[in-house]
Amino acid sequence: MIAIAKPTIAAVLAVLVLLAAYVLGSIGHGGTTPAAAATPAVDKSPGISVTGVGEVSGTPDVLRLDMSSEARASSVDTALAKASAAMRDVIRALRDGGVAAKDVRTAGLSVYPDYSYDGSQQRITGYIATESLSATLRDLDKAGQLVKRAVAAGRDTARVDGLQLDLEGDSELLVQARKQAFAEAKAKAETYAEAAGRGLGAVSSVSEQVDSSGPQPLSYRAMDVAAAKAVPIEAGSQKVSVSVKVVWSFA
Repeated sequence: MIAIAKPTIAAVLAVLVLLAAYVLGSIGHGGTTPAAAATPAVDKSPGISVTGVGEVSGTPDVLRLDMSSEARASSVDTALAKASAAMRDVIRALRDGGVAAKDVRTAGLSVYPDYSYDGSQQRITGYIATESLSATLRDLDKAGQLVKRAVAAGRDTARVDGLQLDLEGDSELLVQARKQAFAEAKAKAETYAEAAGRGLGAVSSVSEQVDSSGPQPLSYRAMDVAAAKAVPIEAGSQKVSVSVKVVWSFA
């Protein structure tokens, strides 16, 4: 027979008393422990995500002119001097025609050898220097005549690299396109909410993508410009489009 020491029995009894008190206290508070308490259900649905598109048209208000002067000579210095002199005359013609200094900028400068070939042999016969500029012409009524004057100022070195109509003052058009896009998105969201038997809540996010048809290129060669009385410029129209994605929560 094994004898149990009295201090050990007393300790066991103390643990049993504490356990009973804890159980009784839990029952007095509704019979459940915190770990077993019910967790309220959370609606994790993101709501309604839709897109809308707004598109408006406007009349281009500027002409982008890209020009260059190209000169050949037997030495680098001479070729560069000819190209630079011609470009200075082009710039002077643009400035005299009312183009602001801020609307004329140098776009590039290059010098490279000019080769001739004799069978499999090649040799340098001179050098070609090219200087280019970009200008913004804001008076479309005078732009055609001004382009002709600039080409004439560059003489035989003149090259027309690009003419593009652009819509620079499009801020108000963007506002209109954004309103159209959001209105279309909201109409879609209301339709889906009604079909789902839910109300339309607050907007939780908005993102947009702006798309412009971009500058309209016009094709002219320097010889065509020189032969014409003036370059014909027809502004036409240009589109500004906004695509918007909007997310609404359910009410």
